[in-house]
Amino acid sequence: MPDLQEAVGDQKTVISPQSASPSISHRNPRKILLPLELRAFCASIILLAVICAISECIGHFYMHRPEPYNWPFIKFYDNIDVRCFIARFHYFHQLRFFSREPALEPVFGYPAPGAVLYKFFYLAPHPIVFFFIVSLSLLSLFVATLYRAMRAEGISLRTASIFLATAIVFSYPLWFEFLLGNLEIMAFLMIAAGVLAFLRGHSYMAAALFAIAGSIKIVPLIFLGLLVARKQYRQFLFAIVMVVGVTLTSLWLVYPNIAVSWRGINMGLNLFRDSYLLLFRSEEVGFDHSIFGAIKQFTLTFADSATTAHVLAIYTKVAALVGLLLFFLRIRKLAVINQILCLTLAELLLPPTSIDYTLLTLYVSWGLLLVVCLQAARQGRRIPGLLWVFLCFAVLMSPETEIIAAGQSYGGQMKCFILLVLMGLALYFPFRSQFDPICELSANEESA
Repeated sequence: MPDLQEAVGDQKTVISPQSASPSISHRNPRKILLPLELRAFCASIILLAVICAISECIGHFYMHRPEPYNWPFIKFYDNIDVRCFIARFHYFHQLRFFSREPALEPVFGYPAPGAVLYKFFYLAPHPIVFFFIVSLSLLSLFVATLYRAMRAEGISLRTASIFLATAIVFSYPLWFEFLLGNLEIMAFLMIAAGVLAFLRGHSYMAAALFAIAGSIKIVPLIFLGLLVARKQYRQFLFAIVMVVGVTLTSLWLVYPNIAVSWRGINMGLNLFRDSYLLLFRSEEVGFDHSIFGAIKQFTLTFADSATTAHVLAIYTKVAALVGLLLFFLRIRKLAVINQILCLTLAELLLPPTSIDYTLLTLYVSWGLLLVVCLQAARQGRRIPGLLWVFLCFAVLMSPETEIIAAGQSYGGQMKCFILLVLMGLALYFPFRSQFDPICELSANEESA
């Protein structure tokens, strides 16, 4: 495989997306030690986990206090998110699916493609077990990709294994996700696959994956900004058409009258808005790292739903405007890994709610920067700002539930602050990589 760093430096070298795609099977680089940035990440994530564990043990065994003093996660667990709709999905494709009767509570509050994904898991005799088998199988592919990349860059088998095992065992977002059983892990894995396809020059495949993830969870559609930044407008249009097609098909699968199905799904989404976005839920807001979550925590604690709805309407318009200005004036001009990181941070910060399991999406940028860090170490150089980025990652991937005042956790608001710091770092420090010429060439070929 040609060295991509050399290819970037040689302006006369002709690269195709296929030949420039990372291939690690033929590399035999010299062995290197784990760089300072990654050692600092490991030490920090372990230290923060120990601090949280000591704090929670004191709250539980010495102070005998309730949550959040004695448990670092949200009090809803036992895979409740994947378990709670089982009774309702007995009536999938029937009008009763939208019923408000108590025996079928809660009302389904996701877009229609999310219902199809739920039905996929509920088809199994043991849906919870099936959910974990599928999730862990796909997650293992993600981890294996990182492991092979670390080995290809000269990290020993033992060091790579210990590093990745540490990152997994001490991953607060991953534990949070599996305690709840939320569909977020599916969206995260689709985004990861879409980013990998995009970086390898397969822009239509990337558009399809982003479209499917966005159809299920809406906010992943923000990654279509990668296509816009490369002026890949045909792929962008393809993604929008696919979102419409997937949504219409899913609406029909939920109930064979699309208009009725649309109204029923919107009823669930509106109930979610009224029950979660407009109310101050003290047991959850400490796990909400969105900017609006911070606004609710600090200013809307005792506000009624009408006041919160008014603030939310203003916030939505301002967040959309600021996000668009930031993208077109700054983000689209950055290196591709900076763009991926900034779009991820926007996905986590800008929605009206963003519970801590959504932090899983950070592992896409974390994995890319891990490889960039190893490549720089192999060349004997340091990348400015990267140490601070990995320290931010360590804080975001650790629990801060123990930050408590008057019985209310402020862990989510701490994460909101760190996400904003990380956004500043991503906007300021360029993290150039082997993927920049690939993406630029792919965009030029598509527009030719």
